[in-house]
Amino acid sequence: MAQLKSANLSIKKPLAPVYLLFGAQDFLIQLMKKNLTSEALSEEERDFNLSRYDLTESPLEHAIEDAETIPFSGKRKL
Repeated sequence: MAQLKSANLSIKKPLAPVYLLFGAQDFLIQLMKKNLTSEALSEEERDFNLSRYDLTESPLEHAIEDAETIPFSGKRKL
């Protein structure tokens, strides 16, 4: 009988400088994005410091350029 594996989606502190989410399990990616967002940014910071890129539609350079800019009215960007 196959054993069920559970995914560890907890966020360890301190937060890592970069997270890369990829894979075929879209549900797990969405859940991890939600966990990261809630841990890294307050509700007020999300308007200015949360960026999302689909690299199949946007060049990687745009994401890197955005990541290199300083956060606006907050401690970090996501």
